[in-house]
Amino acid sequence: MDFNALAILCEELERGDTAFRTAVSVHTGLNSLALLYWGTEEQKQMYLIPQAKGEKVGAFGLTEPGAGSDVAAMNSVAVRDEEYYVLNGQKTWISLCDSADDFLVFTYTDKSKKRHGISAFIAERTMPGFSSKAIKNKYGIKAGNTGELFLKTSACLLRTWLEKKEMGSKSLCLHSTTAVSPSLQAQSA
Repeated sequence: MDFNALAILCEELERGDTAFRTAVSVHTGLNSLALLYWGTEEQKQMYLIPQAKGEKVGAFGLTEPGAGSDVAAMNSVAVRDEEYYVLNGQKTWISLCDSADDFLVFTYTDKSKKRHGISAFIAERTMPGFSSKAIKNKYGIKAGNTGELFLKTSACLLRTWLEKKEMGSKSLCLHSTTAVSPSLQAQSA
């Protein structure tokens, strides 16, 4: 499907159950489509194909405490250490936080470049230093599991870096979020 088909599907799912629409739009629109368009062939084999087969679930980690979805105000960082990037930070209001297998997370790799120094990584639930916590007793979308991600010296292999260079907040991040929001598509055109 293309982005328009996904938007129509999400709109129809929303009529019946917001939580189900959230699961579909996050897994498909924010994670899988980003991997399809931006991932390497190795990343597609490791993450996208199992997600497309329904063997694994993907999620998206952008929002942070104190910064919301303002990517330039985020505090999460990734520092290169030989064949790893070491990630430190916290994400909040993350849909599928306690059920997803891997997460597309955004961090600074070069804070001096401001929003142009932001990169995306595929963080796996099983990597050391990764943890999540569900937010309970919400007022809305109670069936949708939402929560926080904690990255504490989490070592991501270089193969999980989604681009060969920092992407800035206007490329992958905007591309991913407009995939599930037709109003943002119109604004970014």
